[in-house]
Amino acid sequence: MVSLDRRERGQVLLVALFALLLLSTALALVALLVTEEQRAARREVGSLTLAALTDAALAESLARLAAGRSFPGLAERDFGGGTIRSELEWLGSERLEIRAHASWRGRVRSVRAEVDLTAGPPRVVSWRVLPRRDGGSP
Repeated sequence: MVSLDRRERGQVLLVALFALLLLSTALALVALLVTEEQRAARREVGSLTLAALTDAALAESLARLAAGRSFPGLAERDFGGGTIRSELEWLGSERLEIRAHASWRGRVRSVRAEVDLTAGPPRVVSWRVLPRRDGGSP
């Protein structure tokens, strides 16, 4: 066993404290990185869920429209842990616009699809995500 004098023990203590400081700083940075990754993953889950919900509202609207042109749109209802609804607006005798809306955990998303009915089943000719309006409601 090595015997250290008082000065050497002080130096060893200082080195040990510095090593602990470096280790705790590294652990804090890793924890910050993991927390940010979790936030990003939650945002991505929300975005994907809203996209799936608006797609479901649009798909159901198209299916019901194919079954009968008198379909007025989906009333708001619970679906997939959120809510979906749709509105139809006729643009002419053979064209219409479907606005599909979804909400999930306080977030909202709306899409607009222009649909052609001239031949066969309804056919989407244009589609886009609508910008969020003030207050976040679709």
